[in-house]
Amino acid sequence: MKQRSIEIATFVLVLLPLLLILGSPTFSSQALGLKPVIRPPAVFSAKRLYAVGGVYDGWILESSLSSHVGGSMSAASPSVFIGSDKTGREFRAILTFNTSVLPPKAYVDSATLYLKGNGFVGTSPFSFGELQIDTRRGAFSGNKALQLSDFQAPANSAKPNTLTYCGPTAQCVIDLDSQALPYINLSGVTQFRLRFAPYDDGDSSADYYRVFSADAPVATDRPMLVIRYYP
Repeated sequence: MKQRSIEIATFVLVLLPLLLILGSPTFSSQALGLKPVIRPPAVFSAKRLYAVGGVYDGWILESSLSSHVGGSMSAASPSVFIGSDKTGREFRAILTFNTSVLPPKAYVDSATLYLKGNGFVGTSPFSFGELQIDTRRGAFSGNKALQLSDFQAPANSAKPNTLTYCGPTAQCVIDLDSQALPYINLSGVTQFRLRFAPYDDGDSSADYYRVFSADAPVATDRPMLVIRYYP
């Protein structure tokens, strides 16, 4: 009985206070008289890239109604077109960015695409469709220069993206979906294909969105990609 009393007293006077300290939500190295370890927050960097332009960017028009393949294209226009022509054929646009300027082991945390509108022709496609951004690590058709086959070439990611409303001549801000981020190419170019889904309202008239391209005369109107990454 005496031994049992000694064990209880030892627990109450010695072990119980120690357990209370260790189990306390405010327990830290300071409770043991040690200097706290301060972990620095993750430091992110940001890189601003402009579309390459020239023969690498432009618009592609579908060959015929519902053919789903490219038929004609232009890499010389100061604007790219997204939507449909008066016969219901689809316009798609290709933008190319040299993302190899990022560190080779960078972890991409976010990517935001900035576009500048150059007006609508006909009805705004935003009234009946959503702007979609397809992402491709490297070139859609294996050639960085604009190709007719870029219209239908497979993408690495074709997830919906978060965007603000894009007015006729306003800036259009698009946050790329997280599933597209692993396809930002750290050793070459990254291409984006812009399209509407659906792309036509069936009114037998041209309805498309004009976006300034990388060949726009005013530098601040050109497509820009801002990438947040670490280390």
